[in-house]
Amino acid sequence: MHCDFCGKHVREVRTVIAGAGTNICDQCVELCVTIITEGTQADSR
Repeated sequence: MHCDFCGKHVREVRTVIAGAGTNICDQCVELCVTIITEGTQADSR
């Protein structure tokens, strides 16, 4: 199993979350949270 966003294998990351036809690793989730948080902060200015 691998992350469909970055391509890393399950052995290269802490966690891979399997969803409906796609997988995402903890590192990509953290990156997504950062992008969303920064976007939300910029929108509130």
